[in-house]
Amino acid sequence: MIRAPEVIRTSTSFHIVILAILAAAWPRPAQAQVVKGVVWDTPSNYREAAQDLVEMHAVGVEAVRTGLILDERILSIADSLGLIFYRELPFVRLASRALSDSLSQADSLVSLLLEGRLRHSSAGPIGLAQFSNTASERACAALSRLAARIQEAGGQAYYSSHFIEDDLCSSSMDFVLIDGLDEPDPLALLSRWDAAHSTPTGLARVGVFVTDEGARGWERRGSVKFQARFFEDLLGE
Repeated sequence: MIRAPEVIRTSTSFHIVILAILAAAWPRPAQAQVVKGVVWDTPSNYREAAQDLVEMHAVGVEAVRTGLILDERILSIADSLGLIFYRELPFVRLASRALSDSLSQADSLVSLLLEGRLRHSSAGPIGLAQFSNTASERACAALSRLAARIQEAGGQAYYSSHFIEDDLCSSSMDFVLIDGLDEPDPLALLSRWDAAHSTPTGLARVGVFVTDEGARGWERRGSVKFQARFFEDLLGE
């Protein structure tokens, strides 16, 4: 049963995301589709982390949004399984000034992530910020500087954002992931983005909240059945 707004909680410490990290048209019916991406909080225990990765691979996961994975052992396991880590800097929900200040101190973190990319095929795109203020030009210069450094090293840079038409910083990114959480039609957000920007985009997360577990009926917003029907319809699209 889906409990969290954008994920299915499993018996392990990783969370299965309903949509792929980069939106794509899936020609197969929903029931035949495999899971494409997860958001993963890396366990501190190496054996647990390794088991998570094996289970991800077993259900068809290809992309893993996660934090600053620097452990060579974990990267090596992911290499062998064909997984790609989307490793993200720990800058979440920051105002433009705080984001700019944080990014100005992030060179050492980016260096560590780029070093891993040289040795591991699983070390994929680098996320510079999560759901922070990219509607102010104050942060754009810092984002652009780090993105250029990553791109010069042969990598890809991105951030996730709540902003669509108001976003000002996307032109220097390889792609942007926008927030579809609690949106009745998250796929419409992609069309709105395409109308306003030329930078490729995808959905960082999708889903609706279960606000009343005792509620009955798939037409009642906030019920478990409403959430289940929401995902059924979305995957069908």
